[in-house]
Amino acid sequence: MIGEWNNGTGRRKSSVARVFLKKGSGKITVNGKDIQE
Repeated sequence: MIGEWNNGTGRRKSSVARVFLKKGSGKITVNGKDIQE
């Protein structure tokens, strides 16, 4: 299963952002919400 995911980490000052990507339908969600909201 670990080979199916790609991940990345971004840091600035004391903040950290993490992203996990997997193959799918192409729909983008952020925190469970559609990207257009």
